[in-house]
Amino acid sequence: MTLLHAARTHHRPDREALLDCSSLSSALVSLSSGLQVPQHLLQDLLLDIPPRKIHSRKSLKASPPDEALWAELQRKYPIRPWSQGTCWFHLGRTCAVGSYSRGLLPLGQVLPELWDLLESCASPHVTLAQWQDFKANLGNHRLAWLYEQKVQDERQWGPHGMLFKEAAFQPERYGQQDFLEASETVMDICRCFQGTFGVDLLEGYRRATEPCVVQFWTPGTSKTAWVKAVYWVYGKLQGLEITPQHNLFWDARGCSVSGHQILHIEVLQPMKP
Repeated sequence: MTLLHAARTHHRPDREALLDCSSLSSALVSLSSGLQVPQHLLQDLLLDIPPRKIHSRKSLKASPPDEALWAELQRKYPIRPWSQGTCWFHLGRTCAVGSYSRGLLPLGQVLPELWDLLESCASPHVTLAQWQDFKANLGNHRLAWLYEQKVQDERQWGPHGMLFKEAAFQPERYGQQDFLEASETVMDICRCFQGTFGVDLLEGYRRATEPCVVQFWTPGTSKTAWVKAVYWVYGKLQGLEITPQHNLFWDARGCSVSGHQILHIEVLQPMKP
């Protein structure tokens, strides 16, 4: 897993000028445009490079497979990377999809709303006094430090995004938590609640919310993103196994993603009336 950090922007680019790995077809189109290689030629070049060449013991000693592939592609064709931005995919759950009009906010700004939502899920099981005591110290549960560590460090507030939309639906293959089920913060709180009261608060939270994928963009495209995208497409074309090293993560580190940077919101189940 590789992690990139935030840059700020106030200009919305043309969609065709973005590196977009929503699917294999969109990645091929944007790589063809961004690397300035005709799409049919790009596919032929990638199919012509045998996996054994970049995965050999000798090659692995010199560089990772994705970087070896990039170097081989550059050797075969004069690619000239260019783009106005990169698409990322933020995974979460919501009970009010309209709230994304304000953008993606860091943990510290959404925490009060999250606690209010969890309180409504917990109210059938505990008294208000019990909930307030729990909220103050998470029941002194042994896992409370996981929550406290995130809340106290703004660098862990996100929001985050991943380069490949596919990873949202294959978390185990990509070596990550299933963020469509719940965020790390929600998981931390719900584990402490269950340990304190013996009640599955996470089940109530899932009933009250819907999973969604929010596509947003950030300015520019790093070499790392180009390299990861090319290798991901190559792996698809060559039928290679996906590993956690395929993915690339972006981290705002406590800054927000503005509403105009959001390109699409996909709710994965019908919203409740």
